[in-house]
Amino acid sequence: MLREQFSLVPVKHSYLKQIEQISRDCKLNLWTADDYKDELNRSDTFNLSCKKNDSENIIGFMFARQIRIFLIDNDLNYDEYDKDNEAEILNIAVLPECQKRGAGQLMLDFFTNFCIENRIRKIWLEVRESNVQAQAFYYKNRFQIYYSRKNYYWNPTEDALILKLNLPSI
Repeated sequence: MLREQFSLVPVKHSYLKQIEQISRDCKLNLWTADDYKDELNRSDTFNLSCKKNDSENIIGFMFARQIRIFLIDNDLNYDEYDKDNEAEILNIAVLPECQKRGAGQLMLDFFTNFCIENRIRKIWLEVRESNVQAQAFYYKNRFQIYYSRKNYYWNPTEDALILKLNLPSI
């Protein structure tokens, strides 16, 4: 299966059950259908789903969000700090039987280009310490370990590696 056989479309509410199943199949730290629904209903969420061109079913998805940085002065007034915009990938997954065929790369490339065009300078994500396959994917895409969070994940309890990608300015 070649990358050209995939198309990206925004996540629809009708995809939520498939997204929940993909999450389980990929052993993500599970969000409920309501968690995904809440994320989909937010105005600041970036989302994508990936389909094979010959199917209505999705094979992958991605949720991300721009991180807003606020500065608070001594009088507790705050202003949005726009100098170093950042984004966080909340979840990205591709069905195990469709992995390593370009769908995840297609979603990540689309999101990275979106970030560059919107002057976002850094992308963050966290990944299970034991998920070496995902780590290899992120390292291939120039993410670097920034630090780790002890016991961040549960079922099983495990550390999270926090990865960061610095993006070029346009």
